[in-house]
Amino acid sequence: MILCSCTVITDHDIRHAQTRGARTPKDVYRLLGKKPRCGSCAASLVEVLSEPQQTPDYALAKPA
Repeated sequence: MILCSCTVITDHDIRHAQTRGARTPKDVYRLLGKKPRCGSCAASLVEVLSEPQQTPDYALAKPA
């Protein structure tokens, strides 16, 4: 889902940036190589960043 329409940042982009160390909206923009414009997305970015990170299903699978 697109959370920043000015720079077209999706929730997937935010989570990817989070795995690379993003903790704040400023970090997200820096890691994605974008610059904030209107700032109306900041609350949404913070909300996604505050969600617990999910472990991919393949990481939970036991070796055969």
